[in-house]
Amino acid sequence: MTIQCPECYSTKVQPKHTAQNLCTATGVVAGAAGGVYSALKGARAGSIIASPSGPIGSICGAFIGGLAGALSCGSIAMKLGEQIDHSLLPSYECKSCAHKFRLDTHLNHPNKSVGG
Repeated sequence: MTIQCPECYSTKVQPKHTAQNLCTATGVVAGAAGGVYSALKGARAGSIIASPSGPIGSICGAFIGGLAGALSCGSIAMKLGEQIDHSLLPSYECKSCAHKFRLDTHLNHPNKSVGG
């Protein structure tokens, strides 16, 4: 299915991922911060019990916790952003005239016949 701009009928249309990009970035940062915080909190508790790994274990644990948090929260936030893009925001942009539109708006455009 070729997507055309409802304003100028150009086929130079590119999908936008505004909410998806924003949500993914926010999710990655929040997940990493939460993962590092939890890992450091656990490392502090481990140092009280006299963990033999010392500071190297704390640093590795914080890194792994941050990475796990970033991956999990980032992927969940990306799916949320994808849904926002498809249902609320204009998800396509015409490179010829800079018009922004949603696909459902494009298909129901009064000047555009559905069959052709």
